[in-house]
Amino acid sequence: MGLVDTVQQYGPSYSHLSIQSEKTPLLPGSQTNHFKEEKVNKLIRSVGEYGTERNQLKQATGITVSPFTDDIFISDAELNRVSVFNSFGQFRHCFQCDCSIRDIVITRAGTLLVTVSSAGNAILREYNVDGQLLSSYGSFYSHEHPFGVALSSKHQPIVTGLRQNCVHVLTSQCKPSVRFGSKGRGQLHFTSPYFVTINHKDQIVVSDCGNNRIKIHNIDGTFVRCFGQQGDKSGELFYPMGICVDKYDNVYVADANNYRVQVFSVDGESLGTPVVDTHVYGIDVKPVNVAFCQENILLVVMRGSKFCQINAYMCDTSKYKRIEGGTWSALWCCCK
Repeated sequence: MGLVDTVQQYGPSYSHLSIQSEKTPLLPGSQTNHFKEEKVNKLIRSVGEYGTERNQLKQATGITVSPFTDDIFISDAELNRVSVFNSFGQFRHCFQCDCSIRDIVITRAGTLLVTVSSAGNAILREYNVDGQLLSSYGSFYSHEHPFGVALSSKHQPIVTGLRQNCVHVLTSQCKPSVRFGSKGRGQLHFTSPYFVTINHKDQIVVSDCGNNRIKIHNIDGTFVRCFGQQGDKSGELFYPMGICVDKYDNVYVADANNYRVQVFSVDGESLGTPVVDTHVYGIDVKPVNVAFCQENILLVVMRGSKFCQINAYMCDTSKYKRIEGGTWSALWCCCK
């Protein structure tokens, strides 16, 4: 049993997005007629609501799902706490952190890695699921402002740095290994690389928010490709935020200032829009992160001023599967 067994929706809320200067600036976007070639995915549940109570959220940024229990872990950058919901969307518990927190990922051991600042020189902390601090990592990063975090198949943490506009690849013991990128617009540059994920080839996928593109690098930092440019047409992006991949390595992007979630092939071809027009929940409500809970349930973090919740959508990922010996375009024609 899981999210698909219960259907619950929250009504729309109209409000203004709270912007914190340092953290996740979501620039004003324009409401446009987005491409809608595919059937809108069914909303099956909304998780959480705006507020400061233990079961509420205020500025959700990171989201990860336990492969062991399907519990949903959410990091709140304003309340500086981690909230835990079960697969039905019911609140389990939360724990407070004594530092600033941003993104979150679950390890193979079932512990949590959280990107932190104002925690000495550390960029990562490890907690158990009950909130006990296990360790701090990264005393060597005193001049960094970490944000996104992901884990490679070899358990190497990958952390994005906003101050130096770069990506840090650590060893499995959380020691410095590879650093690549600097501020700019070229192949080896980033501007505000907020979020990061890893595909099944152990390639690093980064949302290069300030450049309105997605960049893919090998684990050693070598450039593979990038795609996207500013705009609101199919395949264009306007301040892309959180990203995740499905089992086919398709990339799902919280296209924040276009009020939608887009999906691209690993080669960068636009495949569709699983979620559209998030401003129906409020004129400034935008998707800021995405994650999969079970194979075909897409979790989308929605945030505006006085609005914060996670929507769960049924999302048939198989329609984006590459046809053997065919092309993505041929597949898309079959799916219309």
